Amino acid sequence: MSEPVLLEAREVRVAYDAREILKRPSLQAAEGELIGLVGPNGAGKSTLLRVLAGLLWPSDGSVFLDGRPMAELSRRERSRLIGYVPQDVRIDFPLTAEQVVLLGRHPHSRRLSTDSAHDYALAALALERVGMAAYRDRKVSTLSGGERQLVMLARALCGEPRVLLLDEPVSALDLKHQLLALAIVRETVDEGAAGVVVLHDLNLASRFCDRVLVMHQGQIKAAGSPSEVLRPSLLREAYGVGVAVRHDDLIGRPSVVAVRHRHSKPVAVTGTEATLPRALGALFRTGCIDVVVLAPAGSAAALFAGELGLRVHDPSSALPPDLAGLTVIAVGEQAMHLPAGAGPVMRVDGPDALLELLDTVHNRPAESSVDASTGAASDFGRAILHPKLDHSEVTR
Repeated sequence: MSEPVLLEAREVRVAYDAREILKRPSLQAAEGELIGLVGPNGAGKSTLLRVLAGLLWPSDGSVFLDGRPMAELSRRERSRLIGYVPQDVRIDFPLTAEQVVLLGRHPHSRRLSTDSAHDYALAALALERVGMAAYRDRKVSTLSGGERQLVMLARALCGEPRVLLLDEPVSALDLKHQLLALAIVRETVDEGAAGVVVLHDLNLASRFCDRVLVMHQGQIKAAGSPSEVLRPSLLREAYGVGVAVRHDDLIGRPSVVAVRHRHSKPVAVTGTEATLPRALGALFRTGCIDVVVLAPAGSAAALFAGELGLRVHDPSSALPPDLAGLTVIAVGEQAMHLPAGAGPVMRVDGPDALLELLDTVHNRPAESSVDASTGAASDFGRAILHPKLDHSEVTR
């Protein structure tokens, strides 16, 4: 890391009773670097952020702030260096937005001193940056959840921190203010601060963060640039959903789309260059992601399958033992030849017919009778979407 490291955690451990919340994750945040902390609920993201902020002491491991052990710093010293925005914004005192923002200056003031003209100028600037200048004299208790989040961000900025720690700072904001808040965080980091932000929106993490850390069950499962970390297979394992990741030329970063994973039986899909990508899209949209794509290596269909995190097998070679006997969906009349070892085959006219079939099956219980108009196709669709039905019900 070429820039100075401003914040570092080394194998920190936190446990409540017998439950281990943090299982020794480590991270470094350098000057000019914004780190996105992502992962499913309960992964330990907020706990790790509180440890980094010095609000929760780990039972083991160490935290260093600007090269010094956190344990050696007073609370006042830590507060001068860190701007922290909590996930839950609750202020029980009848303070105005300006008074809350001025709290960010208190670690820099002498004890029992009043706020200076410089403090008021910084508070006014911070409120202006987050678009809340007009609410300066409003009681925070009268503001919406999103407005309170912006006030808390302004408070953190007002302290001119070297490190920004933000726990879901845009969860209550509309689209415009999400972009505004994260753009301000990005600008602050670019000016020399270090930042760690907890986000649930993977596309915002991709767009604004230099590195992304995926947390899962108290550990850091992966760390790297958005392109390195936001991969379908990794995200599917961490979140338990189907994920498509495509490069967004507009922002030059990966873009993520997720669907609910229906625990369907694995199937293979084959088709033409024209039909196969659309067929994969139909399966993906309906949550059938346990799919092996039969397509030549390097073909457009194989590349698209990779974006969906699907396994690809070249049909010119026999299926490996773990795929032998797999049921095959052949999409279109000119579907390419099948590899040796393939199991039962179901042919559909095209992607639209496949999507119609899947939609029909989605809305029918597994136990219901098969409509005579759909016949074996419905048997096949039900076998895919309802795992308790055996593939032997599908006619070859």
